[in-house]
Amino acid sequence: MKKALLSLCAVVLAAGTAAAQKPSVTVTVNGSRITADDISMRLWWTNAERTLQDLVDEELILQEARRLGVKPAAAEVDARFKAIADSYKGEKEMETALKGIGYSSRALRALIERQLSIRETAIKSAGIAVGDEQAKLFYDANREALARPESVRLRQFFTTVRADAEDALRLLNTGADFATLAMLKASDENLKRTGGELGYINRGVLIPELEKEVFALTPGKYTGVITTGTGFSIFKSEDYRPRSVPEFEAVREELKALILNQAVAQATRDLTARLRQSAKIDVKR
Repeated sequence: MKKALLSLCAVVLAAGTAAAQKPSVTVTVNGSRITADDISMRLWWTNAERTLQDLVDEELILQEARRLGVKPAAAEVDARFKAIADSYKGEKEMETALKGIGYSSRALRALIERQLSIRETAIKSAGIAVGDEQAKLFYDANREALARPESVRLRQFFTTVRADAEDALRLLNTGADFATLAMLKASDENLKRTGGELGYINRGVLIPELEKEVFALTPGKYTGVITTGTGFSIFKSEDYRPRSVPEFEAVREELKALILNQAVAQATRDLTARLRQSAKIDVKR
């Protein structure tokens, strides 16, 4: 959710950070200097036109929102604001983060309201409504793309010394717990911290030789010592998932949201183009 906050504040970051954190760069090329001011000016000219057009488009749609009487529900604004705040240890920590980029909770709430207004105006102007029928048609047309790939949940013991890997294998063969062994003796700090947990690995991700080994394991079984990168590993299968297509009911709401988002994106582009045709836009440079 902290990424969501950065996304919401993208415009502020783009403008504010450039002004507040000018790079201290000077390059000399055959006696000619390129300074931080040169960089800033080039960046400004490179990005200003696109940013200006985005702001014009936003203002046109917000004007249309006011004309149509579109106003986002306070409950939805509150919910989105709370979702961001909840990713921190309360609003106080969020306020500190916002202050660091020259923003405030009030400005963030206003930004959320603008984004929701633009979205709802696009929906209203295009008469978008997505129901179960559209979702089912999408599901039937994309069953293969929606399939969950074959995967195996793995743990890994890794060491840079073959003798240590062989010792670990002997301990496993006498009943040692794999996760505990990884936490105590693995060379990799991340594997130590997680007890060797790698999560689910889809078929096609690993190199063919290793994939053949781990996908041949039944849950609870482990490989012998395998040379991997700069060291030696043992892999254990914790679970196996065959390739499967989810039932429609399991993905119905997710598909409706996907279809709606695609429709809103297109409707927003269409609405912007239509509004620009009749707008009076005066740019003074």
